[in-house]
Amino acid sequence: MAAKDEQQSPLHILSFPFLAPGHLIPIADMAALFASRSVRCTILTTPVNAAIIRSAVDRANEASRCTDCPAIHISVVPFPDVGLPPGVENGMALTPPGDRLKFFQAAEQLREPFDRFLADNHPDAVVSDSFFHWSAGAAAERGVPRLAFLGSSMFAQACNDSMVRNNLLETAPDDPDAIVALPGLPAAAPRRAEAEPDDGPREAAGPLGVAPAGQRRGPGELRRGVQ
Repeated sequence: MAAKDEQQSPLHILSFPFLAPGHLIPIADMAALFASRSVRCTILTTPVNAAIIRSAVDRANEASRCTDCPAIHISVVPFPDVGLPPGVENGMALTPPGDRLKFFQAAEQLREPFDRFLADNHPDAVVSDSFFHWSAGAAAERGVPRLAFLGSSMFAQACNDSMVRNNLLETAPDDPDAIVALPGLPAAAPRRAEAEPDDGPREAAGPLGVAPAGQRRGPGELRRGVQ
């Protein structure tokens, strides 16, 4: 029985971060933690974004080189051709306002390589960014448990949930300086202008840039810690 357990393959987790440093770097750090506990980790991303986390992944792999911990692997897929300049694959590189819409379109088109990876590699679980709201359904279709990663803090997400659950922007005054009271969060009182969603398409990212219904389809959520 012991020999059989020793031959068992390690748990395999696929991480799928959004294309911005504030999402990529925490996912790489999280993969290092998983790997230190003998979990096989793969990070799925595009070439430019792979370069952002390459040094962190290399350091983690070097630190575990003389142990039984599996190395972290970066699986690189092409960035979708949506008319952005070559090398513009990251939210930090966007300059003209029109590039933002194209960037979100590219993020939507990453569903195909994500789904192909699930079909070809059959990971035991997925940690995907909440901005990829469609990843919950894609993982469910393959029978893969999915955890949503949120780059914001617990407090920020509580504010977001209160805004969405109570539909506050529909009832708040039109004045951008008007205070929006968040039910259940008396200490949080943003101005309407601060509570408005950004320029990202609502159908792509949901109100306030997150799809609450999508991110709840799964066994749980992983969040960044707050120092």
